[in-house]
Amino acid sequence: MLKKFFKPRAWVQFVHLWVSLIVGLGIVVLVFTGSLLMFRPELEPLLYSNLYKVSSGQPVPLTKILETIKSVYPNYEVDALELPTMTKGAIRAAVIAKSDESDGKVFIDPNSGKINGFQAENSSLFDLLLAFHKRFLINANAPQPQSNYGNTAVGMVGMVFLFLLLTGLVLWFPKLTAWKNAFQLRRKNAFVWNYDSHKLIGIVVLVPLIASISIILPSAVYKQAHEWMDAVSFPRAPDPVRKFSFASGQPADLDAQVKIAENFEAGARAVRVKLGSLNIVRLSTVNDTSRDTGKYQGDLELSISENSGAIVTVRDTRTWGLLARAVDSSLYMGVHAGTWGGWVTRLMMFLVALGAIYLAWSGTRQWWLKRGLCLAARKKAIM
Repeated sequence: MLKKFFKPRAWVQFVHLWVSLIVGLGIVVLVFTGSLLMFRPELEPLLYSNLYKVSSGQPVPLTKILETIKSVYPNYEVDALELPTMTKGAIRAAVIAKSDESDGKVFIDPNSGKINGFQAENSSLFDLLLAFHKRFLINANAPQPQSNYGNTAVGMVGMVFLFLLLTGLVLWFPKLTAWKNAFQLRRKNAFVWNYDSHKLIGIVVLVPLIASISIILPSAVYKQAHEWMDAVSFPRAPDPVRKFSFASGQPADLDAQVKIAENFEAGARAVRVKLGSLNIVRLSTVNDTSRDTGKYQGDLELSISENSGAIVTVRDTRTWGLLARAVDSSLYMGVHAGTWGGWVTRLMMFLVALGAIYLAWSGTRQWWLKRGLCLAARKKAIM
């Protein structure tokens, strides 16, 4: 018995079992919340239909919508506007409180210009799911570095999950003479069936889970991927990629700036406007797509001068190398959430998430069944 315990495979099995029992609940929380967040664009407008309602008519200018928000919420500063291409109807304005009040989002009917409502930060179901998924609700509103503790905890659990997948692969990997039995599902008894199903589901979901976890780890362990890349001298494309120095023209309001940005590339549509000294317009580069549900095509962000209406800088991650894009653009989020291929890959990742939850359940059940068999064997030996 002692000789068997000191075999490498026995140690791997021992570590795989007890690490999964200790960290399994955290893994289930991450997988469960992530699987629901994949369908946020469809589910949130159904749960909060009063915030996403849109009337018929022609769109109201964005400048007028900004004025309405500032008049109704004078204690808030508008940080960004998410346009109907992204939000499935209503315009969503991210607002920052000037006082001790909570930050939040203002929802506006783009055609009437009327405000549908206000949603405080972390007050909606999906905001809470996102807070669980990103930081386990740890120090959500604390100043740095305390605010990063939750992100680091999630990153650590992610690394443990990756370790469990790799050790599971080692335990599954059969001998050369046993490959014909590697994919069998025996129904001899509950213990054997549970063991075989655990191995089969594990090998099926292994590759997409490893891809989903490993690509998101840098930004989960550290709040920004740039910090990780700078720490290890990771080569990344300069930001911005291209600079423009147009001659000064006529001042341009927000609507004109969005139009200038959309005319930069054929078929592009503005999905988000980050407000500041230079307004940054993020574009969707393919028709009928969005950040959440469409196929990944790259990020295209233009900073535009309000004084001259000139494009000052262009940040186009489609020109970057694959490694830089995987860590420092929305490609990593597309791979992590399965949105890079549209509905097909999103449904595939949802099934993979269900498989990961089954692994946690069947692994715990395997330990419990084996414990029962061992107790029964001991009792029989005593008698």
